[in-house]
Amino acid sequence: MRSRRDPSASDFWDGGWLRTPISRSIGGVHVGVPEAQLRGDELGEFVNELRELHRWLTGTVRLGSLVDWLDLTIAGDGSGRLAVEGTVSATTRPSCRAWSPSSTR
Repeated sequence: MRSRRDPSASDFWDGGWLRTPISRSIGGVHVGVPEAQLRGDELGEFVNELRELHRWLTGTVRLGSLVDWLDLTIAGDGSGRLAVEGTVSATTRPSCRAWSPSSTR
């Protein structure tokens, strides 16, 4: 997170937006959305779900954004292995597939 989108906003909707640049590199391909914005409640829910995945090592967690900047899914198989898949999009250029198919860690 870089900063709040509107530091003076105090309501839930305007005050919840965070400037969150997104970048991902695989091999020689780099995808970045430097002006992406996610909501604090989206990130908070994702962190809570990640904690549960870490605890049980099984299940699926997803971070989706209200305006489709990012769609990230992490699935645990119970043995500590994770499959990660996601899409990064920008409103100023066509959607681009950042990393797929699922990779195992």
